[in-house]
Amino acid sequence: MNKPKLLFYCQHSLGMGHLVRSFRLAATFADVFEVIFINGGPVPEGIEVPKDIRLQNLPPLGMITDSHELISRDSEISVEKAKEARRKTIMQLYLQHQPAVIVIELFPFGRKKFADELIPLLEAAQQQLHKPLVLCSLRDILVQNRRDQQAFEDRACKTLNRYFDAVLLHCDLAFARLSDFFKPNVPLQVPIYNTGFVAPDVFDTQHVTRERRVIVSAGGGIEGGSLFQTAIAAQKIIWKKARIPMTLIAGPFLPDNEWQALQLQASQTPGFTLHRSVDGLMPLLLRNEFSISQCGYNTAMELMQSGIRALVVPFQTLMEDEQMSRARKLQRAGAVSLLEPQQLNSENLAEAMLDLQDRPQIMHQLDTNGAENTLKTILMLRNRQQHQQVATL
Repeated sequence: MNKPKLLFYCQHSLGMGHLVRSFRLAATFADVFEVIFINGGPVPEGIEVPKDIRLQNLPPLGMITDSHELISRDSEISVEKAKEARRKTIMQLYLQHQPAVIVIELFPFGRKKFADELIPLLEAAQQQLHKPLVLCSLRDILVQNRRDQQAFEDRACKTLNRYFDAVLLHCDLAFARLSDFFKPNVPLQVPIYNTGFVAPDVFDTQHVTRERRVIVSAGGGIEGGSLFQTAIAAQKIIWKKARIPMTLIAGPFLPDNEWQALQLQASQTPGFTLHRSVDGLMPLLLRNEFSISQCGYNTAMELMQSGIRALVVPFQTLMEDEQMSRARKLQRAGAVSLLEPQQLNSENLAEAMLDLQDRPQIMHQLDTNGAENTLKTILMLRNRQQHQQVATL
């Protein structure tokens, strides 16, 4: 029996967190659906593509952090040519596969610059006689400091009401609700489902033998330079006071000039090991006692699942406050220690890291079965939709 088809769109523009979470979801969906995964950014080394999905890479686009200007990740093609090719490919895939379900990651809560390739897809789905189930896959917390925040939320709400059947919010209900950070003046007419966190598999962290070592990471590394430089400087203090070794994973997206500077700095630092990238951070988090990192969604999930003693220094700008919001919630839940980014210097980082020695192992009560719960929710919604379609015949 042929599986129903599910079209999954994911555009990661800065780091790789959106892609990692979406791949975890897609791998679970593949148990029931034939998954056609549309990927709009580069797939970095070290990220394994789920074996049971059909991956369609679009000409990769990204974004400059400060200006939010689109850039092409392929030097052979311009942004405009890439966008034209992407629009054509997306519509071809939709018409070819006629999916029963469409899952779009983040949009319309983000990715406004990609609306010109998504709205035609949503319009086509809207006009189909047996309309596919259209769902938004959404992380736990959203940016709230846009200059036009209210107008943005109202526009997003109108898009949801027109095209979407539900929002899948990937966090525990006790951690966050959509209404915590989304307050449009327009009434929201689509249901919200908290799925639990989309996290790696659970491990038995009670019986893990750990090395007295600190692991430093920042996701893909694209915005990790400041944290990395400070961590290497802090390691000289940590080594002098406690002889704790440090391993730093720079990440595949750290700019080459910053990587070269880290190599030079690392060569003069005692008890220090530097890696460009590794095949998965989780094994390191399970084998070692301490972590210093930013607080992106997937990093936070790995910290909670591994049970490591964790210090987070969230990435934050005037327009990007999502990691700080997550970090403060996790700190209140007792899952992490927090060092505010404006307090980041070598002395403060070393002191905060050494304080982790007195922290107990993380024992959280948050739901981390988000991938399985999301699949169950999709099946429930699809079954309901099919019954409604039959009733109207």
